[in-house]
Amino acid sequence: LLGVAIYGFMSLSGRESLLSLGPEGELFSDPLLLVAPVIFIFAVALVFLRFFPYIVAAISTVGNRIYGVGIHLGLRQIARSPGQFVRLVLLLVLTFALGTFSASMAATIDRNINDRVMFKVGGEAYFDEAGLWDEDGQLWLITPADRHYDLLSDEGEPEIEQLARLWESEAVYPIPGEGGTEKLTAYGVDPIDFAQTVWWRDDFSDAPLNALMNSLAMDERALLADRAFFQERLLLRIGDPVRFNLAQNEIEFFIAGWIDSFPTHYPDDGVFVVTNVDFIHRNFGESPWDIVATLRPGAAAQDVSNRLRREADIVIMGSTGAQAEILETRNDATQTGTFGILSIGFIVSTVLTLLGFLMYSFLSFRRRLQEFGILRAMGLSVRQMIALFVFENGFLILLGTLVGTILGIVTGAMFIPFLQLSADQLANTPAFIVETAWVDIGRIFILFGAVLVLSFPVSVWMLRRIKIHEAMKFGGEAG
Repeated sequence: LLGVAIYGFMSLSGRESLLSLGPEGELFSDPLLLVAPVIFIFAVALVFLRFFPYIVAAISTVGNRIYGVGIHLGLRQIARSPGQFVRLVLLLVLTFALGTFSASMAATIDRNINDRVMFKVGGEAYFDEAGLWDEDGQLWLITPADRHYDLLSDEGEPEIEQLARLWESEAVYPIPGEGGTEKLTAYGVDPIDFAQTVWWRDDFSDAPLNALMNSLAMDERALLADRAFFQERLLLRIGDPVRFNLAQNEIEFFIAGWIDSFPTHYPDDGVFVVTNVDFIHRNFGESPWDIVATLRPGAAAQDVSNRLRREADIVIMGSTGAQAEILETRNDATQTGTFGILSIGFIVSTVLTLLGFLMYSFLSFRRRLQEFGILRAMGLSVRQMIALFVFENGFLILLGTLVGTILGIVTGAMFIPFLQLSADQLANTPAFIVETAWVDIGRIFILFGAVLVLSFPVSVWMLRRIKIHEAMKFGGEAG
């Protein structure tokens, strides 16, 4: 089984995705690879059970002079007769691992949907704006960005809570020492407002967003450069000058920081740089910009866009609302079915864990009733018997849940990155990040803990009521 799981993992690693596109655009997939994570969980659980008795024996040997009677007998019993305990451990490992994996996969897909849309939009809302070209004055007539704040809701609150300009233009960079040129996409931003408005992720740069924007605000000639091109290819460093041609004029900056990814900019768009928009406009005159905005809760980007056209005379070519796009993507039939399957898997794993534990506790107690009677007859006190029972079950539960949770997290880290459900060529932008569903895992632990709190007192009560002659008689009849 472990070999089959490894083969499935290698197949996924070679293809990098569960889905692939053919030469004619047709979609290919191998549903059998979906079972690879499940086989991996089952195989690792079985391998762990091979070493389970030795682990318990080692724990018993290490502290055999320290443990009390209940703990000592419990460890010896588990190590010498592991067969009657491995079922509970296997059940816990499998259900907790599958539950953790299912919940983490659902959380990862949900986060990936959110991240892709936010990266595309750049923030909560994006307004593609323009201006009017004055032929006589040879300049752009553009409504000031602050006019957006004048748009009020029926309650008198601003429809736009925060906004930042995002200016974009093509530039040409003469590569030093190579004699060639490279086309750039130059972005201009309002540093402080942009840091408060844009959607950002920590893996977009080694430096925090506020530090990057502060560097642009402190010196207008500061430039945030594409790390892959300027540092890794050209071997430039922080502080080096960079000259490129913008609007047929050469302009000089210096590198103040590195960026790996920038919202709204995809790898196919080429090399990019980020500058201070005010510096650009002072040198070349104003030209149309776009707006990234944070809207009032409940406001829709399309409605705000229509009102800006009518009431503020702002030329808007189009608008995009992140929440509307996220909702549309989540309502897709494929996504809905996937979340449904994962949710069912999570619920089934949780229910099986609870039912399996309760059934095991009841059957185990009845099976070992004669053993408890013999131990009681040999002189064990009721307190020592309770300690033995509680330790055995507590140790097995703790071990099973711990191993199962870790196995589910490891399986998710290994397999979830390959299980992207989109065949879109931009599916890997931004980078796919595995999200561990700690909240859902915590719910399983809380629910399971509640069952333990209720079941353990019942078992202790039954132990206190054991009568030696009845236990021996029952054991003889059962035997």
